[in-house]
Amino acid sequence: MLSRRTPRLLVAVAVMALAILTLTTVFRGCGPAGKPEAAPPEAPKLATPEAPKAAPPGTPKTAPQVPPSNTMTDSFGRNVTIVAKPERIVSLVPSHTEVLFALGLAQQIVGVTKYCDYPAEAKQKTQVGGYSDPSVEKIVALKPDLVLADSMHKTIVEQLESLKIPVLAIEAKTIGAIPDLIEITGKASGRAEQGRALAESLRRETDSVAARTRALDEKGRPRVYYELWHDPLMSVGPGSFLHDLIALAGGTNVMAGAKSAYPVASVEVILKTDPQVIIYCHGQQKKEDIASRPGWGKLTAVKNGKIVLFADENIFMRSGPRIAQALKELAQILHPELFK
Repeated sequence: MLSRRTPRLLVAVAVMALAILTLTTVFRGCGPAGKPEAAPPEAPKLATPEAPKAAPPGTPKTAPQVPPSNTMTDSFGRNVTIVAKPERIVSLVPSHTEVLFALGLAQQIVGVTKYCDYPAEAKQKTQVGGYSDPSVEKIVALKPDLVLADSMHKTIVEQLESLKIPVLAIEAKTIGAIPDLIEITGKASGRAEQGRALAESLRRETDSVAARTRALDEKGRPRVYYELWHDPLMSVGPGSFLHDLIALAGGTNVMAGAKSAYPVASVEVILKTDPQVIIYCHGQQKKEDIASRPGWGKLTAVKNGKIVLFADENIFMRSGPRIAQALKELAQILHPELFK
């Protein structure tokens, strides 16, 4: 039986239960010790990069833009890297100048030597000196991003290299190496495709001539004396592309036994080998002058009037695109029956 105090006791119990429920709700997020976890100090807000959005289907992929880079080994064994297409080129070699023009780089050529005379437009370019003695100061003043040289310019190459100016020394010592030189020049100058095309054209032209003379036996190959200079007598020997030129044209070089590419020729050797054709390019003497040299009247070439002057010696002396023209002219002289 409940007493009068029972309702009051029930009310008290209810109030106490409500209080316990409320405290449980408030402290539900407390730590182990029953104390609320303090909020950490506010950290600096960093920009969060957005994840790249997927490209729509069919969108072409774009390759990363990497600057073009070409590395070539030059005549000094240097690994030369040409970064970006050259826009200001200086040529220290007449044959290199001819190659550059043939590759369509007239606008990029800013400097040449005083001997760079082909094509005619080359004469209008700024001159940096001679072939063997170009001025480093003049070269630097032109602010080139490519200088073409050869083995003649070792000191020049070293000076330009120390100044961080890209310089490539290349040369061709044989006929077969001339197309290779053209290809390297094209690669270095940013005209690789044109260089390959020009090189292939030159190979085809020289091969066309060689195909006609290849079957000739020793007797069918006239003995040739090629005179570079008359005082002293200077000729061509193995190791020069002019020596190769004579062989490809169907001749036999009387100086084939020489120990250098450009030997001094003795009168005794010339009289002994008895050339059937004499070719000269220096233009310092006339045919009559050569024929009247002591003892030369006995030579077969003199007796048969086979003394030939090539007015433009540069097509024979330069390892450039015009070498095919020189080969054809020489082959026509040595074998008119094959090249009518």
